[in-house]
Order: sequence, then C-alpha cells, then structure tokens
Amino acid sequence: MGKLSIPEKEKINKEVVCQTIKTFEREGFTDCKIARELAGIAFADITDFVDVDDNGIVRMKSINEWPKGKGHLVRKIKEKRVIRTEKGTKDKPDGETILDATFEFELHDKLDAIGKAIAVKGIQKPAKIIFPDKNGNPQEIGGAFTDMERATRLLYLVDLAKKRAKSANRSS
Repeated sequence: MGKLSIPEKEKINKEVVCQTIKTFEREGFTDCKIARELAGIAFADITDFVDVDDNGIVRMKSINEWPKGKGHLVRKIKEKRVIRTEKGTKDKPDGETILDATFEFELHDKLDAIGKAIAVKGIQKPAKIIFPDKNGNPQEIGGAFTDMERATRLLYLVDLAKKRAKSANRSS
C-alpha cells in the first residue's frame, strides 16, 4: 500500500470518527443522554441520599426515599461493623459489647462533571499544542478544533517540515 495523501488521510479519519459516533449513538450515547448524566452528577445533592441528625450521626436514607431514578449518581456506599465483647470485670461481670462502625457514602465527582460539561460547551479556552518547526521555532496548533483535527493538522505540518528539510539538504 502506497503513501496516502493528506486529504485521503483526513477522509479516512473522518469516516472512522463517523462510524465510532454512530456506534456510540446506537448503544444509547446520545448528546441528550450524556448531557443529562453530566448535569445529574454536577447538580446532585448528598442530602437526597443521607441524613445527619442533631448529634452528627450519619444515616443513609432508605433507597425508597431517594429521588426516583437517581441511584446511578452514587459512586460508593461502604459500611463496616465490628462487634466485640470485652471480658467481664467486677463491676460488669457479663462484660461489655462494643460496636465499632464506619460508614462511607460518596457521590460521583461534581467538579469533574462540571469540567467536562464546560469543555463540551466550549466555554473553556481550547488547549494549544506547541511543537518546534525545522529551525526550532515554536509552531502552534489550537483554536476550536477537535483532538482528531489537531492531530491531522500536526501530521500535515510534520510531513511538510520533513519535505522542506529534504529539499534543503538536496540544495546544499
């Protein structure tokens, strides 16, 4: 197989991206569903899932008390109980039963979800890729391009730099 031209490479890349997007959408990854999930995580409220009483004791609400269809917002629930009996003493001949308990409850990362939503909406300034040209001077690729578009442009500029270097070597 011969070398592909830049337009041929771009066409193949676009076809691959289109097929990938179609596959994701067939599996339910639509823009609306993704936005709803990010918004759900970003705006989730832990008080929908746990109560803290006046003494600071944390209690998970019954799943029936959770907002309908919001269980997927919970990242982790962990409870550990250790019940041990202390040996009897003169004052307490039957001994003493002690319960050690820890409880962890965690929602998915709100800041991560907000950051992803900001990136999708284009509110955040896109990252710029800086690389040296044949003379070592910085070249910049950035702006409102997808990662695939930036990568394609980067390959094009690298190929162009190689061609310039070859022609400079031939003329010297």
